[in-house]
Amino acid sequence: MWSAQPKRFGTTALRVADVITRGFSGYTSRSARIILPRIFYPENILDVEAFVIFFGTNDLSGKDDAPQYHVPVEDYSENLEEMIKYLEVNFYVL
Repeated sequence: MWSAQPKRFGTTALRVADVITRGFSGYTSRSARIILPRIFYPENILDVEAFVIFFGTNDLSGKDDAPQYHVPVEDYSENLEEMIKYLEVNFYVL
């Protein structure tokens, strides 16, 4: 995962926090929204201070070039909102 490369987010934050990265190659916000509850559920995440959601690169694929990845902007926005709602309901989120 790129975040674990030198001078990237994951290694920079290591000095101040335990960073657990979850990367899913080829996933879109649509697929992430579906699997999020299977990855992050209250019983397996203790003492979490922050969640950072990075999705969207695959979603931007052209619907003609890579229709399996393309997610319209409106759906992308809704997917992110639903992921945030899930985290707010199941975890203490500021």
